[in-house]
Amino acid sequence: RYALKKIQLQMGITTVYVTPDQTEAMTMADHIVLMKEGHIMQQGTPDELYNHPVNLFVAGFVGTPQINTIRCRVDNAGGKLAFVGEGLTIPVPADMRDAVAKLGGREVIVGIRPSDFIMTENGVVNGDVDSVEMLGDGFIVYVQTGKKVLVAKIAGGNTQIGKRMSLNIESGKLHLFDAETEERIQV
Repeated sequence: RYALKKIQLQMGITTVYVTPDQTEAMTMADHIVLMKEGHIMQQGTPDELYNHPVNLFVAGFVGTPQINTIRCRVDNAGGKLAFVGEGLTIPVPADMRDAVAKLGGREVIVGIRPSDFIMTENGVVNGDVDSVEMLGDGFIVYVQTGKKVLVAKIAGGNTQIGKRMSLNIESGKLHLFDAETEERIQV
């Protein structure tokens, strides 16, 4: 990948590179056209596809480990607006409250990228460490929460199997999709 990108830059020519490998696409492209069954799902920079996926397919295809998805209902939990589902209750972040309030009672899919979790003392997601993959500079941690196993990519901390872990979600990093259409809900 490094050599191909270097040659392309040195030659100064436009190159069309076709690959089913999202890592190749993300690392080599200036512009990506992501297709499914002959239809364009989204096109844009790697950053746009990763941070602003237009639908659940794009969100799931781009990124390693794959995005966590939780099927929820927008509800009032204990008097506060929350995403409730799959044994989890995730408070709606302040920056999303006005837009999400209009979705009261609606089924949605919440997406959280593994790298957007932050290990903390009193987080919004709590569970038991089910498995750990050592990366050298960090860990991929599988956390059993309610009926769901969520994947978090963290720098360090107490990642022993069986230990309780508490996670917050980085501000502005929650993705929201319509449960029926799987299209992104703009908030």
